[in-house]
Amino acid sequence: MRIWTVTVLLSVTGLMTWAAGPVATASSGEDFSLKGAVAPVAGIPYYPVMAGDEIRSGSAATTLRFKDGSKVTLAPHATARVEDSGSQVAVRLMSGDGAYQLNQGSSVQLFAGNKMVPTTGATGRFALPATASPVAVSATRFAAEVVSSTPPAISRRR
Repeated sequence: MRIWTVTVLLSVTGLMTWAAGPVATASSGEDFSLKGAVAPVAGIPYYPVMAGDEIRSGSAATTLRFKDGSKVTLAPHATARVEDSGSQVAVRLMSGDGAYQLNQGSSVQLFAGNKMVPTTGATGRFALPATASPVAVSATRFAAEVVSSTPPAISRRR
């Protein structure tokens, strides 16, 4: 009985470890940000990307390569988060724009903000919808006090 319990426990642990592995790799010609930390590219061809990771490209595009061979390229200074959505992997663009190259039957879904990107072809571009520029409003509060209800006298000196 103990051997069976240990075998089941090790099998479940192995499955959990396998499921929590990288879903993609990220590479770029320039440093980029992965999980909020700078990912230097000198001497490192690619970084593993896990579900939940946030990627911000630097001054060069950053390419995400998925297990099925599909690619998503973030434009310079774009930000995206990779999410696990069950049997599929989602790339949620949070700022900027990007391009995609999806293989047939790809398990990669694309989102621009909260909207799913329709991928009618194997390749294309996606971006966040244009929004109005942020507006800054500043206000100054004034206080006035009436001391006298009679207007001041006007002198007619010449």
